[in-house]
Amino acid sequence: MTSYAEVTTILKVNRGTDSRVETREVTLYPNNKPWVTSELKAVINEKKACFRDGDRDKLKDVNRKLNGEIQKAKDRYRDKIETRTTHRTLEVSTFTNWCNQNNLQLNVSKTKELVVDYRRSGNQLQRIEIGNEPVEQVHSYKYLGVTITDKLEWSEHVKTVLTKTNQRMFLLRKLNSFKLDTTLISLFYKATIETIFTFCLVAWGGNTTVRDMAKLNRLVRKARRVCQCQDLKSVEELLAWTTKRKVQSILSHVHPLSHRVEYSSRTGRPIVIRCRTERYRRSFLPRAVLSLANEYCRK
Repeated sequence: MTSYAEVTTILKVNRGTDSRVETREVTLYPNNKPWVTSELKAVINEKKACFRDGDRDKLKDVNRKLNGEIQKAKDRYRDKIETRTTHRTLEVSTFTNWCNQNNLQLNVSKTKELVVDYRRSGNQLQRIEIGNEPVEQVHSYKYLGVTITDKLEWSEHVKTVLTKTNQRMFLLRKLNSFKLDTTLISLFYKATIETIFTFCLVAWGGNTTVRDMAKLNRLVRKARRVCQCQDLKSVEELLAWTTKRKVQSILSHVHPLSHRVEYSSRTGRPIVIRCRTERYRRSFLPRAVLSLANEYCRK
């Protein structure tokens, strides 16, 4: 299959910093170019129908209409690409100017750029510059104790969680070897190990893979044997508990997400959020609203 490369060049507006040229290479395939819209496909199907019917006069009119729609679709796609690339550089330049005006110096060597991109080919964005120094692009970054990747996958964070909890499991076994009371051992587990599981669990727990979830639950089962306590919650149970607690906190206070939860005018049941992707469906808010709806139905 023949592939074409379209290179869009954008000149950044000068806002007190050096001008630079941003280029982006986009691979286009003949069978489904990114500028093809549903309206354009409808005109193409109309042309195919005229060709099958043998109506030459109508086919000419549809051809003229198709050429116009193709040009409009290309123009819209070009504007879309230009807006995305220029917005990224303009935001950085605005922030840099604000720092200069307020006598703040940025440490570019400690500044990292994380581009969330789900495509297999990866992002092709050019590095941004601050004071003519390029900012390093990274695939993962640890922010407030949570490791975030450019694919929003949580395997690296789960690996970090397992490392921390295994270190504390050694202390748990030591306490058990001293013949300490099981109640105190379980309290130690909940204070030092379970808190690591529940830290930001509502953010990363829903999209954790089955394999990573099994690794976490394997450690919980080990802790049950050491503590001789079978009522220790699994990671799925902790996720459900923390999700319920968080959504109740959101609904009971003035919170930016509180308006996203809608209720049926007839029954008062929470309306389940429609999700186009599995990643969004397993994220916090759709999962929380679904649990609220299921709890309402059980009443």
